[in-house]
Amino acid sequence: MSSGVNVAALRALPEKPRRQTSVLIVDDDAAVRGVVAKILSNCGCTFRMASTGAEALQLLEKEPSEVAFLDVHMPMMSGLELADQLRREHPDTAIVMLTGMAEFGTVLAAIQAGAADFVAKPFKSGELVKAYQRAVERRDTVARAKRAAELEREVARQSAELATSLANSASTAAGLVEAFVLALRARSEAAAAHAFRVAELSVRIGQSLELPPPELEVLRRAALLHEIGYLAIPESSLDGSADDAATLRRYPQIGHDIVSRVPALADCARGILAHREHLDGSGYPLGLQAAAIPLIGRILAVADAHDTMTRPTSGEQPVSSADAIALIEQNVNLRFDPTVVTALLLAMGDPREATYRAAAARPGAGE
Repeated sequence: MSSGVNVAALRALPEKPRRQTSVLIVDDDAAVRGVVAKILSNCGCTFRMASTGAEALQLLEKEPSEVAFLDVHMPMMSGLELADQLRREHPDTAIVMLTGMAEFGTVLAAIQAGAADFVAKPFKSGELVKAYQRAVERRDTVARAKRAAELEREVARQSAELATSLANSASTAAGLVEAFVLALRARSEAAAAHAFRVAELSVRIGQSLELPPPELEVLRRAALLHEIGYLAIPESSLDGSADDAATLRRYPQIGHDIVSRVPALADCARGILAHREHLDGSGYPLGLQAAAIPLIGRILAVADAHDTMTRPTSGEQPVSSADAIALIEQNVNLRFDPTVVTALLLAMGDPREATYRAAAARPGAGE
């Protein structure tokens, strides 16, 4: 669940192999059906065939298809009539029309019926393959948008429920933080342990920066709550898939929005929002730079990165504290504030701390 710097310096996740696409070919000419299947045989498809619109609808009732190739001119039910019915009853199926007349009226009617593309007969292999690829791309785009909208609605619902639950669970900030940690532990023991370690290291860094006790307490609470946004994201979306990446990168904003609704914890919100920002502006969710990132966020970023590398929760190999600090050092003034890195070294008793004092003293570096 943690999202700090990983040992492989943010290496990309391997893509999952794409499963075969289910294709339905509807044409009253068996020879045409065979030609379409042969041309698309190397595209990673599984095929079903139908000679009439009625037969096609029966097949789709049993199992949907992702792409359907429909002949425009068929007896009883035309391809345009079938496309219109598919648009209403099977909206997730991308439709490609096969027509012997590439006239404007036919093309317009096909688009109005919900077709994603059309191919004129006699078609060339390359044209058919490209039409298939465009149909798959359009279907995937629509499916991703639909899933993203559903995920956003679910995140909003769970965020509101979580904020209400936390607000009603206790009247003090300490009680609210405890309620959150219990909720986090219920989903992931490792994530809860990570939150405690980040809180402990953050406070040590804050002490090295000579923050006053009230600010240290806000820092501790923000560290315990820095991943609260994940609780509003369905577990099925936490696998790092590309389709859910945008939502996952919003977890600091989601956490900020949850905590902001709870008056007793509102002072932690800025740190939660900013702990994934980078000094060079390459972070998220707002792309803040340098002193625009609040100090509490800069502290959390360093503590979170150190713990994620030394005690990873998502399968990476752990590294020593010295190696983690070395990687953090490589990212000073890029991702991490030299003032905070100096404080980390001081908190860890690292003799190299003195070498960072000049960098940390630059105007605005430790604001």
